[in-house]
Amino acid sequence: MLEDNQLGLRSISLVLKEEHEAVLHVTADWTTAGDAEVEWLIGLDGIQRIGPGRYGMPAAGKGGWNADNSFTANIDEIGNIFIWQATLRFENDRVTLTLIESSGHYPEIIIQGEPANDM
Repeated sequence: MLEDNQLGLRSISLVLKEEHEAVLHVTADWTTAGDAEVEWLIGLDGIQRIGPGRYGMPAAGKGGWNADNSFTANIDEIGNIFIWQATLRFENDRVTLTLIESSGHYPEIIIQGEPANDM
């Protein structure tokens, strides 16, 4: 679960599906997008995975581990101006999400999170 933030993100999880693929799952309070949940496919082998994204548009993602506790995903919202770099740094029971958006529309955003009560 994430602290309150300007993007309305509520939770984030990283699920390793297969040896070369992961899913970055996000829930949010997006009133204009109409998408309360998004799952971005992330290629872990240097090859982008394309799947559904926000606004019904495709998104391409790839990423990997930078260190034992740090994972970075690069997500290109194809057909939209946003290309995100999302870094999740795991420490104890907490996560720090750092978002960098390449168009300059948003400044660097850092959001803290902790496990949900039911985990």
